[in-house]
Order: sequence, then structure tokens, then C-alpha cells
Amino acid sequence: MEKAIRNQFNEQVLINGLKKFGVELEDSELIGGFENMVYSFIKDDQKYVLRISHSLHNSFNNVEAELEFIDHLNKNGANVAKPILSDAGHLVEKLSQEEPCFMVTAFEFADGQPPKKENYFDPEFLREYGKSVALMHKLTKNYHPQKRRYQFRDEDFIMRAGEFLTDEDQVIKVKLDELLNEIDNIEKNEDNFGLIHTDVHGGNFFVDQSGKITIFDFDDCCYKHFVSDIAIVLFYTFFLNPDQVEGVTFTFKHFMEGYNQVNKLSVDDIKTLNQFIKLREIVIYIVINRSFPKDNMPEWAQKYLETFRPRILNDVPYVDLDFTKII
Repeated sequence: MEKAIRNQFNEQVLINGLKKFGVELEDSELIGGFENMVYSFIKDDQKYVLRISHSLHNSFNNVEAELEFIDHLNKNGANVAKPILSDAGHLVEKLSQEEPCFMVTAFEFADGQPPKKENYFDPEFLREYGKSVALMHKLTKNYHPQKRRYQFRDEDFIMRAGEFLTDEDQVIKVKLDELLNEIDNIEKNEDNFGLIHTDVHGGNFFVDQSGKITIFDFDDCCYKHFVSDIAIVLFYTFFLNPDQVEGVTFTFKHFMEGYNQVNKLSVDDIKTLNQFIKLREIVIYIVINRSFPKDNMPEWAQKYLETFRPRILNDVPYVDLDFTKII
């Protein structure tokens, strides 16, 4: 969350947001959030999630489009955390009539728990993970919403990359622009491009005892190549530990075994996987610079900058693999 937005947030904003769903402050609990403030709350003995976002991060129209997409996925069999109506019968509520403003949405609480480290060494889990992502891709084909989300090129971190980087790091912006030009030349068609989650890592889904995965946090969903979601899986499974050839091979192999049961990507699509992993490398580099002051940076963020800056500048792939040979 940008500092300007965080500085506007206070307890009264939370109280006003909870009231939209008929909930008192004492029935809520902070559970996290990076771009938004996220709370759990209890109502009628059921647990839900309350998300407070700001229109400087995502417009009201974008949030409506996000919820329309989730509803489409839910109605067609995808396991996603379903949004719920406010007491006034709305999926999104503004907390002020003035712009910019905070907005509040609520969702059913997903069954299960976050995936554990050992899950990623379980072929059955990886196949289920692959099937879950593939179903969302299958369902986005021929999806014609009333409200449209943006193209990935219009993401804030891409549009404003230069603002978030120091003068010394403007070379990272140059690398970003070069990569985006390459991606612009990748074919787009109904079978490889559409509205996708874009951030479907282990922090954005739960796994229950039966192995069912429930996906949530579609805050960053946008129009992008399907293979980008697969890049996210590989990037975050080995976050801060690139060059894990054996591990990435294992993950990709079993993930795609599940994915291919539900949806298919061409060999040409798979060839672009390293480009989308590199895009995520650069975006996270920019996000860290935007989110943390240089003199007060978490240890993981500092390690990330030190690890990936030379790799980005020298075009070192996240992992030296030809993914087409694995499938």
C-alpha cells in the first residue's frame, strides 16, 4: 500500500467499513494485506473477510469488474472465495462520496489453511493446483463482462515504474521496457490471453483436508497471457532461491500434468515462460522500492534487491530451463 493511502487509514475507516456489513469493531481481526487492509469478521456464526481498498489503487469500476469476474468463475465451477452483499445489497461500498475514497468489499472465508512447504513436494497437490489455475483460464475464454478490467500494460507498477525507482535504478526501467517490447510481440488469441488472476501464489489460496484449493484475492486480475499465471507459480514456489533446476522441473512437471487435464497451451506459449518469470522479477523489484524506504527495509526485501538486481541487469534467467522439453 502506498504511504499516502496508508496515512489516511485509521480505526474510524475500519468501523465505517464494518458497519456496511452490520458488524462491530470487536467482531473483527486484522489478518494482513499488502495493497489493501484485510480483516476477518464473524457474523451469524459465520466467518468472512473484509477488504478495505482505496480508489487510488483500484477504481470503483475496476473493483466492480473484479467481483463480476469472481462471480462468473464461481457460477461455472471454479473454487473461489465468493463475494457477499452488504446490508444495503451492494457488492462494493464507498466509504465517502468524495474522490479519492476508501471502498469496502467482503467475501466468504475460504475453507482450509495456507499451503505448507511440504505441499510443494506433493505431486497430487501440484496437479490439483494446476487444475485449479487451468479451470480459471478455460472459463475466461469467451467471457464478455459488463465491466472490464485493465490490460497488464496499464498496471500501476508498470505505468509508474520510473517514479518508484531511484536515479541509479533507472537502468531497471530500461530493462523493463525492453522486456515489455518483447512481450508485445507475443501472439494473443482466445486460447492464450484473457482476464486472469495474475497473482495465484500460495498466499492467495487455501487448501482443505480433502486437497481442494480455494482461490481468493483477485485484486490484481487483468488481461494478460495465461502463461503468466504459471510463471507466478514457479517464481513464488522458489522465492529468493533462483537456479533451482531440479525443484522447478519437479513443480512444473506435476503442475502441468494437472493443468493439461483441464486446459491446453501451445508449445509456443510455453516458450515464453521465462519472459513472464523475468517480468515478475522486475515488478517485485519495483514494488519493493515503492513500498519500503531504503533505510528501513525488511531483511527479505533487502535480500531480494541484492539478489535480483545483477540478474535483471545481466539478463540471467530465473532458472536455466527449456520448459518445452519438460512437457
